[in-house]
This record gives sequence, structure tokens and C-alpha cells, in this order.
Amino acid sequence: MGKRGPLKDPSSDRSQRSHSKGKAETPGLVVLPGIKPKRTPPVPDSKWEPQVKKAWKTFWQSPLQQVVEECDLPAVVRYFSLYNLHERIFRAVNVAIAVTGSKGQPRANPLLKSLGEVQGQLLRLENELGLTPMSRARLGLINAQGRITAQQLNDMAKNNPAEAIQEAELVEDEELAQMLEQYEEAD
Repeated sequence: MGKRGPLKDPSSDRSQRSHSKGKAETPGLVVLPGIKPKRTPPVPDSKWEPQVKKAWKTFWQSPLQQVVEECDLPAVVRYFSLYNLHERIFRAVNVAIAVTGSKGQPRANPLLKSLGEVQGQLLRLENELGLTPMSRARLGLINAQGRITAQQLNDMAKNNPAEAIQEAELVEDEELAQMLEQYEEAD
């Protein structure tokens, strides 16, 4: 019979640990460049709500679809099916948040409990599929589209320091903005 309790964290195994004085290695980032469809999007379920079909279409047009493998499709479909269920329950709860109990007393709509359970499942799948900015960061996925690189900022500083300072301030990097101001003063 196996041991009870949580599974052992493989990173805690000394034989597999890197020799970098106890510092944990961070996974490399996977850059999701511009949108290049990997496959034709699967057809959404005809019974889904219109906003769920729209979200399905948006997902398959996003750079995130590039990392979805064939074996991931059931989880993606499960997410959108749960999203559809969430929308239907949410609509029903909005009609009547309180209902009449068996003895005539007002009570909370029993669908509220189901709504909470579905929301929990959706949140878990959102995190696993990288559907939020934080979960993409945890999974090591970044979207390079629309971001300015350090090289582009350096080129801007050489050609037009004032524009580079404004761009650095837009990304809220005060230290970088100060460095660029010093660079401009040196010229």
C-alpha cells in the first residue's frame, strides 16, 4: 500500500537539484509571437450561448491557441462547456436570487451553490490553460505582440531621446527614464 499524503515535490530531491547554491531554476519563457493559426478552429457546440461562441472564436484567434495540442482539446472544450453552464446558471440566478422555501419562507436560490462550484472549476481550468495574465506568467507564456524591446528602446534613445524617455515612462520604469535623461544630457 502506498504512502498517504501529498506527492513529494520533485524539485526538493537533492539528486536532481542544480548546483547553483540553492537557487531554484526558473522555467524559460515561451514567446507567443503574432497570430499564426496552428489549425482550423474546432466548431463550437451549437447549443452554447452566443457570448460563449464568441469567446470560443476569440480563443482560437489568439496567440494562445498555438500552444494547444490535440491532447489538450478535451480540457479546452470542458472549459467552454463549463463557461456555457455558468452563463445559463448566472442568468437564472439573476432572475430570482431569492426563492420561496418549502414553508413559504424566503431563501437563497439553490442555484447559487451550483454557480459557485462552476466558478471554482472555471478558475482552475483558466489557470491550467493560461487564460489569465497571471496564469500565462506562471506557465512561462508571454505575448510579445505590442511590447517594446530593450533594443528598440536603445535605438529610440540614440535617434530621439525625448521619445525614448516618454516610452520608458509609459512602461513605468523610473530608473530607465532617469538613465535616458542622463544619456540625453550627455549629448
